This record gives sequence, structure tokens and C-alpha cells, in this order.
Amino acid sequence: MTKFKYQIRNAVLHLRHGVHRHELFMSLGHNCEVAYRYFRRWGFCESAIFQWGGFFTLRELVYGLEHWDLVYTGEVVGPNPIYRCANTRMNAHGKAPMSAWMGGITDENRAAMEADRADMLGRVAHLKVKFVEKLKSGGNLLVYKMRPECWFADDCEEMMHRLHAALIRFGARDFDLVFVLEEKCRSKTIALTDLPRTFVRYVSEFNPDDHAAEDNYGDKYGWRLIFDEFRPRTIKQQAHKFKFEG
Repeated sequence: MTKFKYQIRNAVLHLRHGVHRHELFMSLGHNCEVAYRYFRRWGFCESAIFQWGGFFTLRELVYGLEHWDLVYTGEVVGPNPIYRCANTRMNAHGKAPMSAWMGGITDENRAAMEADRADMLGRVAHLKVKFVEKLKSGGNLLVYKMRPECWFADDCEEMMHRLHAALIRFGARDFDLVFVLEEKCRSKTIALTDLPRTFVRYVSEFNPDDHAAEDNYGDKYGWRLIFDEFRPRTIKQQAHKFKFEG
């Protein structure tokens, strides 16, 4: 999408859908790109658990939310080069660059890895609590970037409903839930009229996983359309650049 097409489509969508405002943005799943695009649009992004890690599939996300007490409370595998929760298959990365562990664990880097792992576990425990507290506070925007293989899976509609139900069980209220898909997914439609304030939006393509936080890939104008429609009620100030803090 070019800048001109973005401006035209933005005007049309605002007339059609209006503008939805939220108190807090939280990504779901495995969404470094989502948080990066939000930060690029609004200049701030509060730290949340799914910006440090996530689940590869929608089914895994739903299982993790339905078994929240199991997330990073048992065996942790890795880093390889990120850390995986054996209970739920959630992945999370530490503050050390993932390249630090690409060659495996050696006598030279073992102490650094153990410190990084301990820091990661402490941060995840803190952000798990924060996630539930923020859901209960209400008025949030929740965004899930859905991979095509999840959208075309036979159980996709069931998983979307289970995701919504899991959020309600946490005590979430007054929230907008937005599923973001690539354009190639338009060939399949799912009716979500029974899920209040649940939306499906599209970008032309997602960023590659190894270039999630870069403007030279993906569809920056498509993401901007989404975050123009779903925008923060208050613009906050953020001193640091795009960097998730605990």
C-alpha cells in the first residue's frame, strides 16, 4: 500500500467504522511486530508479557490462557536461542541478545545464561500478574496477529471463541479484540457476530519473524490504518526507544 492509498482508505474506513479509543494496548500471541507498529504510530508502548514472548499458534495461546498457572512454573527448555515453557510451549526471550546462545551453552557463557534465565523468569512472573490486572481494569485494545495456517485450520472459529471466553474468565471487560490477518486470508470468512466488539482487519503481509521490528518489510501503512481506527485515548510519553522494560 502506498501513502496515497493509505490516506484514501483511511478516510473511507473512518467514515465506515468510526474510531475506537482505548485505555491500554496489549498484544496477544507472538507479536513483536504488532507492538513495534503500535509504537511507531503512537510513540509509546507499555511493556506486556506477549511483547517478550508468546505462542506460535492460536491453539497454543488458548491453551496457555486456559492454563495460566502453568506458564513458566515448571521446566524451562533452552535457550535455543530463546526459552520455552515445557508446560505450555510458550516462548520467551531474555534481555541478552538471542545471538548470545546461538552456539549453545559453554563454560564461558553458562553464568551469563543462568542470570539471563533468572531475569526472564522474574519478569514473566511479574508480567503475568500485570496482564490479568490490566484486563480487569477495562477499556483495553487486544490485538492478535494470526498466521495464515491458524486462520485456515479447521478449529479456527472454535479457538477464536475460546480465546474470547478465556479473556472473560480473567475478568476482562469493556475491551476490543482485533484479529489481524494477511490479505491472502480473505478467501475464508468467519462470522463473529456473537462475539461483542470483536473485529477482523487486514494488512498486505506480515514482517518476517527475523525482521519483526523493521519498517523495510511488511505493510506499515496497513498497520497504521488499524491503529488509526483503534487509537489510544491518551498519548503518553515514553523516554526510551522501542525497548520493552519489565
